[in-house]
Amino acid sequence: KKIKAPYDAIVIDIFNGKSSRKIQSREEKVITQLAKLITPKGVLIFNWPGNTKKTKQEANEIIQFCKNNTLTVHKAYSHDPRGYKNFVITATRNY
Repeated sequence: KKIKAPYDAIVIDIFNGKSSRKIQSREEKVITQLAKLITPKGVLIFNWPGNTKKTKQEANEIIQFCKNNTLTVHKAYSHDPRGYKNFVITATRNY
């Protein structure tokens, strides 16, 4: 479906209950398309698992991809009482 109006924020919850995998070109395409849907001051917000060395590396790959595509990126680490550990990654447009 074609979306005409841009958004101030889009939240992407990556974790599906299983171990994630290396960012693929398909995800890169989706991130690129989502970045086009945010307003000039808009933000993409990623919830990414951060409980293993592998998922931490994958979070860094998303960050690097966003930076390479002119997005300003910030990362915070979240550890909730249930034992989940996640990164909250924000990527904002630079214009």
